[in-house]
Amino acid sequence: MSDGTPDRPQRNSLALDPLIDKWLDDGRKTTGESMMFNTSETTAEITEALVAAQEEMPSALAETVQTVSGTPRMYPDINALLQAVRPALNHHGIAVVQGASVSVSDAACTLVSVVTRLNHTSGEWMESTCYVKAKDTSAWSIGSAISHARRYGLQGMTACHSVGENVDDDGATAQLGDAQMEALDTPSNE
Repeated sequence: MSDGTPDRPQRNSLALDPLIDKWLDDGRKTTGESMMFNTSETTAEITEALVAAQEEMPSALAETVQTVSGTPRMYPDINALLQAVRPALNHHGIAVVQGASVSVSDAACTLVSVVTRLNHTSGEWMESTCYVKAKDTSAWSIGSAISHARRYGLQGMTACHSVGENVDDDGATAQLGDAQMEALDTPSNE
């Protein structure tokens, strides 16, 4: 860009893009940084520690159930994820810190963001920001969005695997067309 700000990485088109773009542009004006994924100047030591932690990290047990189009989907809640990742991370000198905020709130949308940061004892760090649209502006909706963003952020930053029956399909169901969604909702004649 000619104004000296860094180019924004390409993203898939989302309905939230104008809101995220506004937030990123506002942040870039004051910090000059992209707020999606950031690291310390060096990452060699935290990367080595993260690799070692991931080798020891057990899978997170998916026991929480949410029904999507009539099909139960299971996923690990934030407590199951923390229980799976924290011992291995801490053993290798990595602490997890998560902070939440309402990034954009207007009549059309409440966008919650959670920054998940992995801090290493060397002083190196990695962080990622996860954005989730809250259903409405109620405390319950915002709290639910924060919990989901914490889970997505932590699982993404640690690459912790989930195990269980009918494990969450990582949004694959959301990508189905109308006819495919109807087929999911239609009971089979067995």
